[in-house]
Amino acid sequence: MSRAADWKRVARPELALLFACARTDLGPESAEAVRALLGRQLDWTFLLRAARRHGLQPLLYWHIKEVPPGVVPEEILKRLERHFRGNARRNLFLTGELVRILERFRARGIPAIPFKGPALTEALYGNLALREFCDLDILVPRGRAREAVESLAAEGYLPFAALTPEQHHRCLKFFHHLHLTHPTRGFFVEIHWLFFRSKYTFALDMGRFWATHEARPESAGLNSLPPEEALLYLCAHGTVHAWEELKWVCDVAALLNRHADLDWGKVLALADDLRCRRGLFLGLVLAGALLDAPVPKEVAAKAEGDRRAVALAALVWQNLNADGGRPLSKFAGFAFNLKVKECVADRLRLCAGFAFALTEADLPTLQLPGGLFFLHYLLRPLRLLRELGSGLIGRVRGGRGE
Repeated sequence: MSRAADWKRVARPELALLFACARTDLGPESAEAVRALLGRQLDWTFLLRAARRHGLQPLLYWHIKEVPPGVVPEEILKRLERHFRGNARRNLFLTGELVRILERFRARGIPAIPFKGPALTEALYGNLALREFCDLDILVPRGRAREAVESLAAEGYLPFAALTPEQHHRCLKFFHHLHLTHPTRGFFVEIHWLFFRSKYTFALDMGRFWATHEARPESAGLNSLPPEEALLYLCAHGTVHAWEELKWVCDVAALLNRHADLDWGKVLALADDLRCRRGLFLGLVLAGALLDAPVPKEVAAKAEGDRRAVALAALVWQNLNADGGRPLSKFAGFAFNLKVKECVADRLRLCAGFAFALTEADLPTLQLPGGLFFLHYLLRPLRLLRELGSGLIGRVRGGRGE
């Protein structure tokens, strides 16, 4: 895709190696690039830090583990192998726990669709050891979410704060998901009734969504999203987080490589329906340019024709190419997403959601008495202003070397 040649002028050979390994299978060109880069003088500490930052240690190990002795320092290979094996064990445990939870929901008649985590890894990577994930995300209908939470509470999974029935009602109304944690297990279960915090990020009609999915025959495995919907979700997810991690671009590329038979007419129509076409194009430009993902020519032409999407992809590339990538502030991420919006109305909705919408950080607000709940609309902006002020002060002090 356009500008790929410019974008692949990576600042450091360590990042070039990481980019070459950020795929499930190495083609001849990437395999040759890996061999050539391993022959260069590399800062292995920097490479490991960048791989950890982008969640790519398993893929890095997978693609360099068979090199001749002496090419990679033995201690580096051992560290990567230990992480690879530990990640594989954890992923197998989490997958088993997910299957058990889904069986519990099925027994109670609660419709549930796993996404991200084990479901994504199984569907796209074909090997649970090749991707890192740290929790379980399960989508259920809003009307069954409280029942799902109660079902897990019986096994010791509880929200961060004890909630009364009224607070549960507010949670379902204002949040998009709820974190549950277990006192003896080191991971979260996230029960979702929406994919994202603001419906304007991924404006899915959940009633129609569940009507369609509940009619699908149950398939083997983890029965995750169909590939067309999964592609849109992955592009929306990466965009919400300003594509700070290369792993998210790798997910899109893995889907495109695994599903050459995508119904692109359906993808584009659904993107228009959800008002996320630019986010889709952004993900396709990144996956095609950076990881050589197979995007059909006619679709690539549409994506490259969106100049804003291409400009945003260049910004993402600059960040990924800057010392291994820098995490963005909440406000920088908001500004990025504002540029993705294609119309004034959606920009205004995003601004309103950012300023006033509840998040789990606002859980104490749920404890306000009903007559005082309106105070949230004052407290949330004040908290954001405090965070913005703290961030500005930190940057000023950092600039002065304090």
